[in-house]
Amino acid sequence: MRKVREGEIFDVRYILGETAWPLVEWTGYGYRAKCDIICVGEPCRGGFFHLRQAIEVIPGRTITDKVTVWPRLRKALRLAGVKPVNIPGGGYPLHYRSQLAIPDYAMSGAHYFVIERSDVGKYLKALPLDERGKKRRAEFEARKRASEELE
Repeated sequence: MRKVREGEIFDVRYILGETAWPLVEWTGYGYRAKCDIICVGEPCRGGFFHLRQAIEVIPGRTITDKVTVWPRLRKALRLAGVKPVNIPGGGYPLHYRSQLAIPDYAMSGAHYFVIERSDVGKYLKALPLDERGKKRRAEFEARKRASEELE
């Protein structure tokens, strides 16, 4: 990982990841960071850099690369039309702890849905439960009623 300050010009041979394009601009002889960013990539000969992904640094927020496997949410995100982010090189996406990264196995390569944790209920509510989910909900409610009766 490499931290780049706003306005700093750095040499990039290739920008491979789509997360980097909104955060940098071409100056004619190098790329300038539009804001403070953290870059993930690899150095190459001649002092250049292959830029795989980038994320804006927001003070007070923690960056993570943890991935959450949640099949029902993945299906809900696909049905809602949320566009997955491609992370070239098979890495994990950088995101904040207030977000979730859900892998999308339907596409070839490393694709992830990155959404805010607060939006999870909205997406899950739009996806109706299947028979297995309805059965699990009924079992959960029965256990809940039984525990309330014991108290």
